[in-house]
Amino acid sequence: MKAFLKRLFLFTLILSSYLFINYLVNKTIISFQKSNLKITNLIIAGDSHPQKSINPNLFNSAISITQTAEPYISTFWKLKYLIQDTIVDTLILGFSHHNISAFNDLKFKHKPWNTEMYNRTYITQNFKLLNPELYEINEFYKTYFKNMCIYPNTEHFKFIGGYENFNLNKIEDYNKAIKRHYLINKKPAGISISSIAYLDSIANFCTDNNILLILISSPVHYEYSKRIPKYIVDRYEKEKNRLRQEDIQIWDFTNNKYSDEYFLNSDHLNAKGSLKFTTDLTKLLKQNKTIK
Repeated sequence: MKAFLKRLFLFTLILSSYLFINYLVNKTIISFQKSNLKITNLIIAGDSHPQKSINPNLFNSAISITQTAEPYISTFWKLKYLIQDTIVDTLILGFSHHNISAFNDLKFKHKPWNTEMYNRTYITQNFKLLNPELYEINEFYKTYFKNMCIYPNTEHFKFIGGYENFNLNKIEDYNKAIKRHYLINKKPAGISISSIAYLDSIANFCTDNNILLILISSPVHYEYSKRIPKYIVDRYEKEKNRLRQEDIQIWDFTNNKYSDEYFLNSDHLNAKGSLKFTTDLTKLLKQNKTIK
């Protein structure tokens, strides 16, 4: 019995040492990787809508940190993590109807979204400030342990994202997209109060750091636009008016009539559409002396 306990103690000690060493190695890797990050004056942030529609290469100096399905909670954490050691003049953030839908509240709660979200945010997160109903803390700890303690990990910055697009054209998915964005279990999703709150947090963060915030909605196809629930449209207009009263610039291109050839699907532009939209956008921003 003593021999068994001794072997068990030795095994536990070795395993604990291995896990702790990996943790220290990964903390060091994160520190070095962060010091090599390059942030330019203009940042494009948000989910797949600005990711597909706004090409940073068509600006004089810009980067995109957009990611598919990213809720404002993740964007806020990301911005605080990236910008605390650098100077940024302007933030362009996606702001469309689906961004205020309560389907965003499922992102850290239910699969398949939550596994991906924890893998992206485990080094930027601050779950202490979140309502416990919005996340699964055990799932987060499992993800953190896997990424920080099992092996030396060189891919900690999966949360950064970037511009990506291609030329396809399939706009018949509007019913599927509407259901995904505005229905939960076949019932109206409702309004995400947490998304609106974190949008305000992003706005306050920009004010505190002298960053010009520009909220932009990308064009969506008419077949998608006309199916957006009225309660979402009404609340979106209300939030637009409120934010404009706070001197936040909002550029709403939701119903810009782009022809079918410019759409990847019913709610995203393809590469051709992105070229047109970004070109038009940069001209308008320069005309309004918003950017140089």
